[in-house]
Amino acid sequence: MTTRIKKLSPISAVAAACLVSLSAIAASGPELVDLDGDGVISAEEIVQIRDEYKQTLLSAYDTDGDGELSRDERSAMRMARETEMLNTFDTDGDGELSRDERRAAHEERRAAMETQLDVNQDGVVSDEESAGFDSVKSERGRGHGRDHGRDHGGERGGEHGGKRSS
Repeated sequence: MTTRIKKLSPISAVAAACLVSLSAIAASGPELVDLDGDGVISAEEIVQIRDEYKQTLLSAYDTDGDGELSRDERSAMRMARETEMLNTFDTDGDGELSRDERRAAHEERRAAMETQLDVNQDGVVSDEESAGFDSVKSERGRGHGRDHGRDHGGERGGEHGGKRSS
């Protein structure tokens, strides 16, 4: 049995390339950087980076140009993210993410976050380096989201826990 590979038209090739880049944007999340070079990523910098990332997603997925993501546009964004997650973390190739594959994805994202927060690259996320992130996370918990109403007591753990120094 032979497998036929269909040659893509130039338009189809461009569309496929756009979908690949859109899924990478949706899956990657914002990259935290020390914008002002002061050695820490402040809450203000995180909010600025997050807002710019949201604008990037809006530009990428707002196909009707109305400045908001419709249900269909949000669905397309979620599908792109899921596709990218499968392409990256579905190690057994079964088309689904197992508990272990999801755990690996979570650990990779957590490690990437810690690497970004460790501005001085000493291998330890200090309290000073994590203060901006903790502040934004705390604000989000008070306003909405999964952490609403929870008291984290200033300790980092769970999703973004890791090595810290005082």
